[in-house]
Amino acid sequence: MDIENNKLPPLNSYLLKNIIFSMENQETMGFLDLISGEVVEVSNIHDTVVVKKSYNSKELVSLSINKNKDRFLALPTWGSIEGFKIREQFIKDIKNPIYKKALNHVFHTGRGVFRKFKEVLKENPIIERQWLEYKSKYMQAIVINWYQECEGYMNLTNLDPEAEELPNDLLISDFKFTNKVSVDDIFEVNEIKKTLHSKLSDIEKILVERRPSINNLNNNINYFIAINLEDEIVAYIEWDKINEDIIEVISYGVIEEYRGLGIFSLLFDKLMRQAMREKFKKLIIFNPKFMQNFNDFIGNSIFSCNYSYSIVDILKWNQEVESTEIMDV
Repeated sequence: MDIENNKLPPLNSYLLKNIIFSMENQETMGFLDLISGEVVEVSNIHDTVVVKKSYNSKELVSLSINKNKDRFLALPTWGSIEGFKIREQFIKDIKNPIYKKALNHVFHTGRGVFRKFKEVLKENPIIERQWLEYKSKYMQAIVINWYQECEGYMNLTNLDPEAEELPNDLLISDFKFTNKVSVDDIFEVNEIKKTLHSKLSDIEKILVERRPSINNLNNNINYFIAINLEDEIVAYIEWDKINEDIIEVISYGVIEEYRGLGIFSLLFDKLMRQAMREKFKKLIIFNPKFMQNFNDFIGNSIFSCNYSYSIVDILKWNQEVESTEIMDV
């Protein structure tokens, strides 16, 4: 494919990655060679680079960046100011309350912010990977906007689809989801329930304590649990069969360190797929706020609420909500 002189080359995935890599290199200045379609780097604008004489030529020439401004286009600026801005935005967007607080604290401690920010992320590999993906998508958007501003029009047909999509909140490979639990698992779930229960308001405690399962081990109760790489249960849904058509969610929870990652959404979907396989038709829970987190991506026809409970249409959920089971490990 020929590249016209002094025109932006098509922004494919390879070029996008090279531009971002050069932007992050604080030791050099990056430029896009409009003839070869490649990124070149120099220590200052008066340096020369060895490049093709023309796109189809094999002859190499040494050219001054400063004297060939019509050929070399400076890449977007990426320095400490931009680094502060993206970290500040990430802190605003992150959902996990513990790490939102920790990162916000180090962000306002003065010197060494970037190093301290990195140290906090190292404590939780999942949050760290969220940051890396967040930063990657953020920088991709900067490059795409820069292309649009420079060219007024660009060809994105060669850009890989994943470069235009936001990643899932949850890195599924870090967890196992199962409905097969042991006595030890149930004991661990009850310990999580007690911890979560201790943090409720007085009124919420009264409501929860009316449910007998908070303190009792019921062999007829069913569970779906999420387990991390250390074989620790980090989230659960506890449910029971009311009759041949209806199941009831008795309780559910995600431990604080793992909130905001999308674990509960995946766990709930696992329950809905299993309920469909067992031919149940409705799910009920005595909590009118239960479906609040799902309002963004499901229609009101799937569930209905009144002042005391929520009902989910299991068949409609399985038909209308994209399944997460293809992501299972």
